[in-house]
Amino acid sequence: MLPEFRPETHTDFSDPPAREAQESALDEVDRRVGREYPNRIGGRNVGARASFESINPSNPGQVVGIFPRQDASIVDTALEAAARAFEPWRKTPAQDRAAVLLRAAAIMRR
Repeated sequence: MLPEFRPETHTDFSDPPAREAQESALDEVDRRVGREYPNRIGGRNVGARASFESINPSNPGQVVGIFPRQDASIVDTALEAAARAFEPWRKTPAQDRAAVLLRAAAIMRR
C-alpha cells in the first residue's frame, strides 16, 4: 500500500540548520559542475567523438556539464537497449515499481 500523499513542507531558510543543509547541498552541486558525463546505453558508458557543453541559463558563464554529442548511428543501439530493459520492468508488479519510485523520491528529498 502506498503511503498517504502529503505535499512537501515549506523550508524556512532563516532557520540556521535548514540554511546550512541547503548551502551544503549547493556546495556538493558546485563540486560536480563542469564534469564530463558519458551517455549510458545498455549499462555501458558510451562516449562520442564530439561533445557539447550544457550551460547554466541563469549564469551563462558556467558550464554545468560536458556531454557526448551522439549521432544517429547510436539511436538503434539505444532503442534496442531500452526495449531489453523494459521487458523485465513491465513484468515487475506495480507495487514493486512504486517502491522504486518512492526510494527515488526519498533520495531527491535528501
